[in-house]
Amino acid sequence: MENIQLVNDLISITSRLITLMNTEVEALRAHDIKSVEALQSEKGALARAYETLIRELRKQPGVLREVAPALRDALVIKAREFQRLLVQNEVALRAAREVNARVLKAIADAVTDSKKEPVTYSRSGKPDSTKQTRLPISMTLNQTL
Repeated sequence: MENIQLVNDLISITSRLITLMNTEVEALRAHDIKSVEALQSEKGALARAYETLIRELRKQPGVLREVAPALRDALVIKAREFQRLLVQNEVALRAAREVNARVLKAIADAVTDSKKEPVTYSRSGKPDSTKQTRLPISMTLNQTL
């Protein structure tokens, strides 16, 4: 791959990843999980392309010295922006995961609480833990004259 083409491709893929990850961070902050899910396929493809280009760039360490300074500077700017966005994306993903974990725990706790034994009360109106309790029985009386 020609040096200029490699750097241009890396700038292009990095720019697309930045745009996509900005969209993902916004969706995560808005709790729009469907939008986040819709981005995953494209995100995976772009990440694989990015990884391939970075691997190619590492095989040819002199590439960045051989391209025009303006092109190299553009790549450095995109790389810094991408690194900053990776941190934001990670924070947003962790926050979303934590919120989901809390919701699941609240649901599990509610189910557990609903299955607890019913409480009986003593004559003084305090809970009586000494008696075994039975589930209350519902009854209806229909008395006709």
